[in-house]
Amino acid sequence: MHSLLLGLAAALAWGLHDFCVRFISQRTGILPAMLTVFLTGAILIAAAAWAFGDWQELTPSAARLAGLSGAIYALGSYALYRAFALGPVKLVAPLIGAYPVLSLAMAMLQGQPVGPGHWAAIAAVVGGVGCIAVFSTEDDGSPVNLQAAVWGLAGP
Repeated sequence: MHSLLLGLAAALAWGLHDFCVRFISQRTGILPAMLTVFLTGAILIAAAAWAFGDWQELTPSAARLAGLSGAIYALGSYALYRAFALGPVKLVAPLIGAYPVLSLAMAMLQGQPVGPGHWAAIAAVVGGVGCIAVFSTEDDGSPVNLQAAVWGLAGP
């Protein structure tokens, strides 16, 4: 139950983040916005790591994997910001919101059991994102273009 609550909190935080990205990416540069988000996150994570971290477990191999993970995350974040800067929410949100399908596919490929609850959760997330796209009344004049779609697919 604890993981479910943390997952819901993370989903709400990411939803708020993506909503803000849409407006910020139209008014400011992508790199300054990303720097602000990353510095804020780094400060919060550094505080938690300082308080609760087990630094003896940080091997050179783990540090390399963490660095690689951070670099891939930064590239995905850039793609997210770029997609929202180029295209309308109706196009970009469903592409980015489909990430749970990829997560479930990876779990299945790794041989992990996938039950009806997992499918229901994915249906809820993808359905919610789809509703936002369908019922969005936003008309910001952004043209639907292939470039936004490609950046949107690279985002997750």
